Amino acid sequence: MRIRVFTILSFLLLWFPGSVLALTRQVAITIDDLPAVLMSNHQDQLKTNQRILEVLDKYQVKATGFVIGNKVPGKSDIFELWLKRGQELGNHTYSHMDLDQVDASTYETDIIKGAFEIEKLLSGYDKSLRYFRFPYLHTGRNTEKGNQVREYLKENCYTIAPVTINPYDWEYNSWYVKAWGSNQKNQKEHIKKIYLERIKTSIAEAESVSWEHYGRNIKQIILLHLNRINGEVLDQVLDYFVQSGYSFITLEDALSDPAYSPEGELTKPQIFTWPAKPEIMLPISR
Repeated sequence: MRIRVFTILSFLLLWFPGSVLALTRQVAITIDDLPAVLMSNHQDQLKTNQRILEVLDKYQVKATGFVIGNKVPGKSDIFELWLKRGQELGNHTYSHMDLDQVDASTYETDIIKGAFEIEKLLSGYDKSLRYFRFPYLHTGRNTEKGNQVREYLKENCYTIAPVTINPYDWEYNSWYVKAWGSNQKNQKEHIKKIYLERIKTSIAEAESVSWEHYGRNIKQIILLHLNRINGEVLDQVLDYFVQSGYSFITLEDALSDPAYSPEGELTKPQIFTWPAKPEIMLPISR
């Protein structure tokens, strides 16, 4: 079977090199809300980050973690784990600010404050702060303040990190944390199961959009969060990518895809959209 597949791919590569490119599957892993979500205990945060980083190492993934600036003080040990492994840190504002709720000037100040905290972490590692992600993915698109913030980001050498695979993991995590706190074992296992199914569905949806609008597999970018449920199942998530024929790339590599260029279709909100937030069906038995 492997020989047959290799023969087919060799034929495609020789006679139809563009078709092989179209079939290539690549994904960048991005993780928001560092150091952690819905975890107040420092040791819990540290252990969860360690688990996630060990999984990233296992699959040789260079991810980008987006940091909430006001969570940095007192957590340098967590961020050093990321930086010593050569992982990238990006700006997620100082207070996880929602652009829909404030004016541009207030938002820009929050970006500056976040950068101040993150750059202190980067100073000893010969790294620069390159990437920004809007909290809640609220970009203010097609509004004057959104345009003003994007111009500020451009002037300050930020690259905005888009998303093509959005499994709404934060929603599953909120239910998982509730089950964790009440020690509902069946509930926890059920939530992990349906979350993994949602991951698969989200990947399929992103691929479908990619083929519909580009006629090929674009380089995908998945949005995850640094939370308890990913600390438990990230290994299975990355394994599913591998079993589905994906290779892992950096955010920088993903953004080299023409789809993300200023002229690319991903700059047009009517082209690339995400599905509605899924309902989570919890088991009746406890």
